[in-house]
Amino acid sequence: MTSGDVKAIFEPKSVVLVGASGVKGRAGMASLALFNSAIHNMSRFYKGKTHIVDMSGRLSVAVKSFRQVPKRCDLAVLMLPPELALKHLRKLLDRQVKTIVVTSGGYTQKQRDQLA
Repeated sequence: MTSGDVKAIFEPKSVVLVGASGVKGRAGMASLALFNSAIHNMSRFYKGKTHIVDMSGRLSVAVKSFRQVPKRCDLAVLMLPPELALKHLRKLLDRQVKTIVVTSGGYTQKQRDQLA
């Protein structure tokens, strides 16, 4: 890990928040309340560029497609239940995001193996 990798986590210049406003319930830290709180806090306190992806397409401040997110963002925070997180993880990697934080829990062993 280089100092650039560490800066991408702790001092990101651009952040992608990925969630779904239509997700019901909670899977670890993947919940609508957390997604909305992250959006609010990033818009209020973060000085860098924030890109919001709402997989449900219900939030007016968000885009629904990863194609609308610039390539090479420093950090992505993935706030989706395990099955959706795994489905969309490749899309973040295709956008060449430097670091990805997955906040959800409840992964099966097979799903954890897929993350590795």
